[in-house]
Amino acid sequence: ILEALHKHKLLKGHDIGIDTSVIQANASMRTLKNNHTGESYDEYIKRIAKASGVDSENKQAVRDFDRKRKDKTMSNKDWHNPHDPEAKIGPTKEGPIKMTYKVENTVDVETGAIIQTQILPADQADGQDMDQQIKQAQKNINKAEGNKLSSRRIKKVTGDKGYYKIEQMGLLQKRGIKTVIHDPNVYRNIDKLPEEQAQIVKNAKRSVKSLYGKKISRQRGQYVERSFTHQLDNGDLRKATLHGWLNIQKRNLIAGLGVNLSLLMRNIFGLGTPKQTI
Repeated sequence: ILEALHKHKLLKGHDIGIDTSVIQANASMRTLKNNHTGESYDEYIKRIAKASGVDSENKQAVRDFDRKRKDKTMSNKDWHNPHDPEAKIGPTKEGPIKMTYKVENTVDVETGAIIQTQILPADQADGQDMDQQIKQAQKNINKAEGNKLSSRRIKKVTGDKGYYKIEQMGLLQKRGIKTVIHDPNVYRNIDKLPEEQAQIVKNAKRSVKSLYGKKISRQRGQYVERSFTHQLDNGDLRKATLHGWLNIQKRNLIAGLGVNLSLLMRNIFGLGTPKQTI
């Protein structure tokens, strides 16, 4: 599909946007197991409720105890779902805490083509391996265009504040890639940073304030966020119907393929909308 997009001039490969969105796993919070004791959540709550003097046979009393206890935590270090151990506890797009995964898209912000899409653990921080993801995106572009895999086409990368990782941005900048990523710390004292880190921060700040930086930031909001709408919401992947990372990744690749195919079809026929064609 990327080769076809390149043939129709829909894969520029110069300006890249990267972002993540959350999907709900096909796993329930009610079937969690404790990593240390092997107890179900209900068994665990009844045990500590009984130890606190609550009648463990009174379901309403146990629920009230669970709702009001101050030391309540739901950590992935303590709990897992036996039906989908790779799913992680976290907030969904709507807000409630459920079992989740992350989808990370790398998008050509000049055309909206999805260059790469992958499923990540929901507890993995955004941007922690951004340099590797951009390298893989470059390989995908080179393969689609028939270039040497070592060729460099990507010139600028943009992401939200979650992708502001100085070390990762430094790796990109060393390869001649401009990082258009806003600093989440508006009061950062650059003078207190080591010289190398200070230069990375200055480069990123200069890129953000530049004309091309403002342009690519607008494109990120337009194309990267739109890719999730088509892929997850219109593509019916916001709530997974499969178990396990591998199965969900396969389904995610098909959804991403559908987004790119709809882009191609609209370009060829010159009509329709993304929602109609997906």
